[in-house]
Amino acid sequence: NLSYIIGHDLIKEPGLKRTLLGDGVGSIAGTIFGICPNTTYGESVGCVAITKNASIVTITTTAIMCIVLSFISPVMAVLQTIPSCVMGGVCLTLYGFIAVSGLKMIQKVDLEEHANLFTVSAILIPGIGGMAMAIGNNVFITPVACALILGITTNVLLNKFKKNNK
Repeated sequence: NLSYIIGHDLIKEPGLKRTLLGDGVGSIAGTIFGICPNTTYGESVGCVAITKNASIVTITTTAIMCIVLSFISPVMAVLQTIPSCVMGGVCLTLYGFIAVSGLKMIQKVDLEEHANLFTVSAILIPGIGGMAMAIGNNVFITPVACALILGITTNVLLNKFKKNNK
């Protein structure tokens, strides 16, 4: 998604391995500090989509500034005065940008091909509909994760079916 937004193939440079390593290190650091490690990924995509600024220096500097400011009580007090309806509007806009940037990615996909249409449908319907699963008492699969799992599974099965028919 970020590759599409900034017009640079991030799988080639810096590479998928480095990207996943960075995500993993971030998850480990977040877990050590007792926070949800991957909650900011979607927000980062939204911010890049809004600003078109994907500079690592800018993002790192902003992250450090936010961490430092979070320890300054007067700053936090001012932030807590923002009404929840305003924050709700900000969240609606931000997550809307994330959703639309994801939809823009499929503009180039040939939806006349049934396999592509089926795969996109398998992602959108559970994701938008809020499909979730509970496995036992300890495992809960969120709607986004369900959509991801169904999309990947559908794509793999349809590609395998295509190869078997050829």
